[in-house]
Amino acid sequence: MAQIGVDLGSYVFNAATGTITFVGVSITSIEQIKPIVNGTRQTVIFNPAESGKFGVLSNNVLTLDFNTTSYSNSDKLYICVNNLKKQDFNKDAFGRTRVSEQNPLLDAQFTYGLQPLVFEQIATGTGATVTHDATNRCALMTFASTGANGNAMMQSFNFFRYQAGKSQEIFISFNFIESIAGVRKIAGYSSGLNGIEFNSINGVHSLRILNGGTEGGEEVIQSNWNLNTYNSLDISKTQLMVIDFQALYVGLVRVGFEWKGQIIYVHQFEHANNFAYPYLQSANLPVRCGMIRESGTVSTTMRFICATVSSEGGVLEQAGLNNITPLVGVTASNGARTHVLSVRPRTTFNGITNRTRLYSLSVEVNDTGNSPVEWELCIGQAITGASYSNVNTNHSAFEYSSAGTLSGTPTIQIDGGLVLAAGKSLKGTTTSNTDIRIPITLDAAGNVRANGTLTLVVKGLGGNSACYCNMQWQEIY
Repeated sequence: MAQIGVDLGSYVFNAATGTITFVGVSITSIEQIKPIVNGTRQTVIFNPAESGKFGVLSNNVLTLDFNTTSYSNSDKLYICVNNLKKQDFNKDAFGRTRVSEQNPLLDAQFTYGLQPLVFEQIATGTGATVTHDATNRCALMTFASTGANGNAMMQSFNFFRYQAGKSQEIFISFNFIESIAGVRKIAGYSSGLNGIEFNSINGVHSLRILNGGTEGGEEVIQSNWNLNTYNSLDISKTQLMVIDFQALYVGLVRVGFEWKGQIIYVHQFEHANNFAYPYLQSANLPVRCGMIRESGTVSTTMRFICATVSSEGGVLEQAGLNNITPLVGVTASNGARTHVLSVRPRTTFNGITNRTRLYSLSVEVNDTGNSPVEWELCIGQAITGASYSNVNTNHSAFEYSSAGTLSGTPTIQIDGGLVLAAGKSLKGTTTSNTDIRIPITLDAAGNVRANGTLTLVVKGLGGNSACYCNMQWQEIY
């Protein structure tokens, strides 16, 4: 590696193929490139004025006419380029200067496990597994003689809200380890129906936009990336991919990789004034990373290391629509946990798979009896005989049940407290836990799940006690 011009970029020299890949800059015309000298060999290897020393420029890669096969990749090249434009990774997808203040929507690390409350582990087909690599503190996906329906995937339960007019930025670190026939390896901001992904299969790397709408998807293989073909990309090594986009559903999408302390954008998808329909059905999407078997019986592995999603352009909490359950009267049995209310997402909202965000959750417990009441808010509580009704058919994506009895213990209690007797009440708010760390959502397939269901439980202390309770929250859809 060396500098191009004055501190603007760098290059990768491949002597065997006679190519120079320019990194961190955009070169649009071969006429911009001045004669190039191999300082180690004291030889001019590119000069339009000399026969046999010209070349071809394509996607930021210069292929030399001059034979360099006897040279070394580490040779020092002296390069100068006119009218050089540096890739500006200090601008977000809307062209605004990036600042340190961002709104983090996901911080995924796998130090102690696979974060099963935050990520769904999807493993189908013989020999397909998703496990925690305790040595390297990451997720390990494995196919072992895996055939039909093979899938080893990690996908966040949350579909992260895109705010119109703001850039969304996603970083994902992973290692595909290898690229083989019959297995598509994936890292991206994607649900599998809509999304932005880096893919590799049978040695071919590509960037894809998936779109379940009229416009359909887009796929661009590495040799056709329009900013930098990044020939030094080695998928057997760890990679840190960055995606940022201006949605508004007709905007710009950029994908790149971090290398030596800077972001190298390799391709941008341009949609405004090019497409007739939106390039995504929804920009509210999860992070997913894993493998899909497409043909044959296959054995391979890959690692998912870390991910983060941030909203750029200033921190502004969106105002959601307030919703509330009916007030439910119940007798808190002495010393026994009693079901009051459960709330979960509807499977569809207006006929579309429901990926609504619930946040700013609060519970209210009013004790009208003569004994104190202990209350708890939990997820993963089995209930026998529950019967769900829409909170508001037209204006809420959630449903509730006050029927049914508790069975067993919950996955986790996320909040709780004590209400004294004789007309005392308590209103508790549990905003953060029920958003990023404990998302109340459907699973990847769009099914209800126990850990995506909130349950309010009461228990009388020293005697039975009547109480009235409800839950309220904000939702953005």
